[in-house]
Amino acid sequence: MATKDVQNKKQKKKAQNKSILEINLMNLTMEDFKDCRITPDGKISIIDAIATLSKCDNDTAGKYFRRIEARTEMSEPQKYKFPGAGQRKTPVASFHEVLEILS
Repeated sequence: MATKDVQNKKQKKKAQNKSILEINLMNLTMEDFKDCRITPDGKISIIDAIATLSKCDNDTAGKYFRRIEARTEMSEPQKYKFPGAGQRKTPVASFHEVLEILS
């Protein structure tokens, strides 16, 4: 019985987390990133973008991003430390770079 409960929870979590591959990148606009942290020069937090579009938490989004980094030959993204207590340097990219990373 306990094993079935664990399996059900995993299935529900999978259903909640929209795969990055399922996102139609052609229809995205800056409006889709309105809940993401954005630098003063307009760069978007890559982790926030993944979390927003995939409907997952930032820890999971960070794992997705590390997998993307490991599987592609992308250059090291620029990092920015957002204001606030406990903030660390976060990878950021322009709108077009985010789309490229997600594709």
